[in-house]
Amino acid sequence: MSGYNYSFRSQGGKGADVRITSSTSRSKNLTFYTVVLYTYAILIKFREKLIKLHELPFAKIIILSDSIAEVIINEHVEMTLAMVNQYHEFLLSHLVSPFSLLINKVNAYTYDFDAQVNLATLKEINAMAVVSYTRSTKISTEYLTSLVPRKVVWKLKIFTNRDEALNWLKLEQGSLKH
Repeated sequence: MSGYNYSFRSQGGKGADVRITSSTSRSKNLTFYTVVLYTYAILIKFREKLIKLHELPFAKIIILSDSIAEVIINEHVEMTLAMVNQYHEFLLSHLVSPFSLLINKVNAYTYDFDAQVNLATLKEINAMAVVSYTRSTKISTEYLTSLVPRKVVWKLKIFTNRDEALNWLKLEQGSLKH
């Protein structure tokens, strides 16, 4: 409803009138409740844009911006090739390319060999920041990065602090726009 002028007039405890005027239409009197319903309809229309947490059967993905997502694999999951494919499809359908990923290793999980080889092989991935809270998750991430054969070389950095990881990703994404 941009381009409109609004005026409100109280009706002494019986509600309020709202006058909406536009250069292209005549004045319209609407009750306060109509305006509330209109606003609610707008919120419902854009509800999916407001929801940022998505749950896959094996992970939670939080959309942090149109090109950055945080990934949290569920506890005790063994990632398979089918899961990696579902994960990739989700990223391609919910993020603007090129995108970056914050991998939050708060849970313990593993990968089968096919998943290891095919994980994060999308050309649309710009960078990945892994938040590692233990020595073992750091070692497993280093193994995945350097010793598993794959078609794509990862731009990946390991952090012990989530905020530092996110800041690095924002810088990496920002460098693409210049």
